Amino acid sequence: MNQEDVKEMSKNTGDKRHVYEYPVDLNANTASARVIRMVGKNKKVLEIGAGPGSITKHLRHANNCRIIALEVDGEAIKKLSPFCERVYQANLNDTVWTDILENEGRFDAVVAADVLEHLYDPLAVLKQMVGFVCDDGCLVISLPHVGHSAIHACLMDEDFEYRDWGLLDRTHIRFFGIKNIQLCLIMPD
Repeated sequence: MNQEDVKEMSKNTGDKRHVYEYPVDLNANTASARVIRMVGKNKKVLEIGAGPGSITKHLRHANNCRIIALEVDGEAIKKLSPFCERVYQANLNDTVWTDILENEGRFDAVVAADVLEHLYDPLAVLKQMVGFVCDDGCLVISLPHVGHSAIHACLMDEDFEYRDWGLLDRTHIRFFGIKNIQLCLIMPD
């Protein structure tokens, strides 16, 4: 996060950090940094479930992307808005979320970073996302893997306590193993 981001966020929302707000080192080997690199530069981007803009601000400032975002949380939208051309409040569990994008056209990249695990029917939402991708565009997703060592550690410690954020975020409805992720990406009809 650069000084411009900090000033912009403080001006619009105060200094209080959102639970899903985190720094992103663009040179790191983290999911969020890889998402940003995969999207590329100078793209028209639809970011679905953008949260408070941890990824969005880098897509805007470092990658010079134009971003339309969807987010359900009103407090996150306040932090997200300065980095986007438009932000729509939408619940992806409501099947009509796509209607609010009817005049936005298609996108070079559609991003859903750590979103599908919060949904009742992630496959249906994923299929809807594909319709917003340009013919030569891409869909960039990241999902938490239930086989992550942090989950194993919780099991070994016999403590599977849900928390406010992270792999055991209490808002996670679904968990994915590698085969589940692969099946989602094949997207059978």
